Amino acid sequence: MIACERASDKGQLAAIYSAADLFLNTTREDNYPTVNLEAEACGTPVWTYDTGGCGETIGLERRSRLLTGCSGSSSKGGSDA
Repeated sequence: MIACERASDKGQLAAIYSAADLFLNTTREDNYPTVNLEAEACGTPVWTYDTGGCGETIGLERRSRLLTGCSGSSSKGGSDA
């Protein structure tokens, strides 16, 4: 796992997403996580919890997955616990 600092421009950000084998978004609450869309637009699969708006952002890339087990709000209503 590699953590990256803030990208200086869109080209650098796209290069980081494209070089990754997987984008793991461990958010527990996010209304509409655009990072999921950005990663998938670069061909990088996203694994994230089905919370907030994450379920609405996954689907462009077949290898992407919604994970369960996060205790927090869910786009389906209720808890993922």
